[in-house]
Amino acid sequence: MIRLVFSIIFLPLIIFSQANIDSAISQIHNTKSEIERASLYLFIAENSADDAEWKKYNALALSESEKLLKNNRTQSIAIVADIYAKALNNEGYILLQENKIYEANNIFKNAIEIRKEYNIHKGLADIYSNAGAAMENLGRLNKAIDNYLLAIKEEDRFPNPEVRAVILNNLATIYDNLSNSKKALEYYEKSIKCYEEINNPEALFSTYINLSTSYYNSKNNKNAIYYIRKALLLADSTNLEHKKLDAYDAIGLVFINTNNPDSASVYIDKTIQLALSQNNFPILASGYYAYGYMQHKKGDYKLASNYFNRSYQIFDSINDLQGLRTTVELMKVNCDSLNDYKNSNKYLQKLFDLKENLYKSQLNNSLLNLELQLDFDKKEAEYLLKQAQHETEINNQKFIKNFLIAGSAFLLILSILIYINLKNSQKARRQLSIKNNEIQRQKKLVVEKQNEMISSINYAQRIQSAILTGEEVWKRISKSYFIFYQPKDIISGDFYWAHVLQNGRAVFAVADCTGHGVPGGLMSMLGNSFLNEIVVENKIFNAAIILNKLREKVIKSLEQKGIGDTHDGMDIALCVWNKMDNSLDFAGANNGLLLMRNAKVQAYAGNKIPIGTHINDRVPFVGQTIQLQKGDTIYLTSDGFPDQFGGPETKKYKTSQLKTVLEALSDISMDQQHEILKQDFANWKGNHEQTDDVCLIGIKLD
Repeated sequence: MIRLVFSIIFLPLIIFSQANIDSAISQIHNTKSEIERASLYLFIAENSADDAEWKKYNALALSESEKLLKNNRTQSIAIVADIYAKALNNEGYILLQENKIYEANNIFKNAIEIRKEYNIHKGLADIYSNAGAAMENLGRLNKAIDNYLLAIKEEDRFPNPEVRAVILNNLATIYDNLSNSKKALEYYEKSIKCYEEINNPEALFSTYINLSTSYYNSKNNKNAIYYIRKALLLADSTNLEHKKLDAYDAIGLVFINTNNPDSASVYIDKTIQLALSQNNFPILASGYYAYGYMQHKKGDYKLASNYFNRSYQIFDSINDLQGLRTTVELMKVNCDSLNDYKNSNKYLQKLFDLKENLYKSQLNNSLLNLELQLDFDKKEAEYLLKQAQHETEINNQKFIKNFLIAGSAFLLILSILIYINLKNSQKARRQLSIKNNEIQRQKKLVVEKQNEMISSINYAQRIQSAILTGEEVWKRISKSYFIFYQPKDIISGDFYWAHVLQNGRAVFAVADCTGHGVPGGLMSMLGNSFLNEIVVENKIFNAAIILNKLREKVIKSLEQKGIGDTHDGMDIALCVWNKMDNSLDFAGANNGLLLMRNAKVQAYAGNKIPIGTHINDRVPFVGQTIQLQKGDTIYLTSDGFPDQFGGPETKKYKTSQLKTVLEALSDISMDQQHEILKQDFANWKGNHEQTDDVCLIGIKLD
């Protein structure tokens, strides 16, 4: 949508030929007027089809006009300000395309201030619209709406139907995403009127389809069909044959859902034929899916199965996960209708795999968006704090300067200076009071921004908690266990993980990622995902091989090249318990294992190598096999518990003390051990700050 706004704004300029651009370049070398030069730079930038040339000449226009504006040596200052504001708007758009949203937003703010300062309201609608697009990209939809409404208000002063139509369409799309169908339909109707006024059939066609989809989602099939038919009539009358595919695909599904198979067949046939001619594989797969869905509803399950298979093959070839999921869901239902339970179970497993892959994709997108929002909020909060500090410093300097002037004048004329000093002091106090109030307001804004950041971090914590192994898995390993998990900050760099295999093995681990808080949390989610892939998907259950695979994936994902690069990674203790012969396969990366047997703790050390880049990162991990006995208890811990400072002498808790405490607790239940260990840790920490994330698990073998 952002590109659409930009293209419509500058549409009248792009009709110039390359000859005009060449002529403008020639004029730059001949002109002595700085204003004309800045104007020519802007003209070339806005009319060049080459992105590199656009950026180059826009930067020159920005530099030239900014220099003129600072010098203020011309009577045509309003013209210069207009050029400068346009170049700023272009620069903001370039940054937005590079996903530098905070920087783009500041540029748009600057462009708005320039136009307001020099009372140049024409063009403000364009800037507010781009600022709205920036907030939309960031996921701040309410702020995007505010900017789009300001754009419409400014457009009322200097009507531009092309710009207005795009803004209204963007508002309709946002309200659709917010599930506010009433507002969405209102703005779709308004944008249609604008597109009809400016006679833009292609944009009008797309808006008809969007409006039809909105009606379809709100279960109003009558209006959905009405607007699709309008789109098809428009395509027939304006030679938009290439656009018909979207309409055919949409109307076919509507007719299926309204139990009108004859009409549905007509449009699905057209969808498939046109998709084949245009090599549009997603729509082709959708068409076969629609045929399968229709045959399924009619009760011809075998024919439905043929069409579903065609749809599945195409979606699979283009790696369309959402299309595959939708198709596989109906393939399973269709197999159930045929009493083909073997294939039904096969599609059920495929459905589970697809949902997991979709979840991973959505999780990655959520984390990226969260990271982008946190970066934006952090930069904005830092800017507000620096601005408040700078204003305070300037105020103090002015106060000192005024005081010195008053003191010097006091030596000349006592009576006059007393009067002046009193007035200046009163004025200074009033100014200081005003500035202090402003500082308090700015501090409040900073606090609000920090609260927004904390809210975002809490959301990330909920995501992290959701992917930690749940109680049902641990109970399948052993009914007697505990997990002591206490992050230093809201998000933890420690995580625990477990999986029970169908071959009588149980795999469980405790990991300590580099750092804590948001960076550690992101690394922990990465580690959790990799363990799922290695153990659950690839069915590897040798402890040393699992750690070797995990190290390869961490190094590759972080683009670690060798010593000297980033040392992000994790320490981990990982066990594979074979319940068939009661043996334990253990491997550790800088972390070990504690085994309680007959009230005595035996320690097993892991390899002194981390999961990540290291001088020995080509040395393979070596596992240890431990023959277990009934009543044995296994403890895995990160370094957060033993490294905690506290006690009467402010020392580390240490592993040796942890062993002693565990031995003393060996004859009580795991739940009681958990409560006592939590209390012991809290008593030892006292008023000291928690040193690191804490994760300690205990598993008593049945």
